[in-house]
Amino acid sequence: MAFSRRIKRKKEIRMNIFVYGTLKSNYHNHYILENCNAKFLSNVITVEKYPLFELKEPFPYLQNNPGIGEFVKGELYYVDNIFKEQIDYFEGVPTLYKNGKIKVTNGKEEYEVDCYFKSEEIISFPEFIEEY
Repeated sequence: MAFSRRIKRKKEIRMNIFVYGTLKSNYHNHYILENCNAKFLSNVITVEKYPLFELKEPFPYLQNNPGIGEFVKGELYYVDNIFKEQIDYFEGVPTLYKNGKIKVTNGKEEYEVDCYFKSEEIISFPEFIEEY
């Protein structure tokens, strides 16, 4: 008698993510997006100002505090939810970063997309940067 087992698979959902630091092209962690078959869509900038800063680590943080800081430049990518989970793991979600939504534009269209924000709020902001 043959034994058959159904494997329950997650439904694939495609989403856009905004990257602003070491995941961008020509940076040392971009290989993560390449390994996850992420598709580059456009260079973008945030619709609102956000605080982007470096602390002691060699990578930037984006604080989810719209209206403060600078318009942040980054890249827009298209990934599926299975690979997004792998990127989340790499980014240290939920300890180092947390997922959130942010509005970005390429000058022609506006998108509301996923983004990685610093998981803990910084009370005293260091100097803001607009691009890492």
